[in-house]
Amino acid sequence: MPPTPLTTFEINYDSPRGGVSVITEKGDITTSYLLIQRAKTSDSGKYTCSPSTANPITVNVHVLNGEHPAAIQSGHSLRSNLILAGFCTGLLLLLSIYRVSGGGDRSSTVR
Repeated sequence: MPPTPLTTFEINYDSPRGGVSVITEKGDITTSYLLIQRAKTSDSGKYTCSPSTANPITVNVHVLNGEHPAAIQSGHSLRSNLILAGFCTGLLLLLSIYRVSGGGDRSSTVR
């Protein structure tokens, strides 16, 4: 089923320098991309997509200059952080059991 046509489609952005455009691919699922050419830290901020047939959605764009993007976290990462914490706790427990059972003691090895 083809998507419902959008009567209005707007991405709000405030960039007085230009070089910001929206690319839309229409199909079974319509996808739009925000293209920021020669992005600068001043382009950081909230960008909102407001289709007429759905609720608007806002994304927060961070433009970094020589920094580590891995330091950025979103509010959606809580579950993955909990899974990682559980995995690390389990791994530490297994290593502790291994050491207690003598698995980590090289002095018990016969040569």
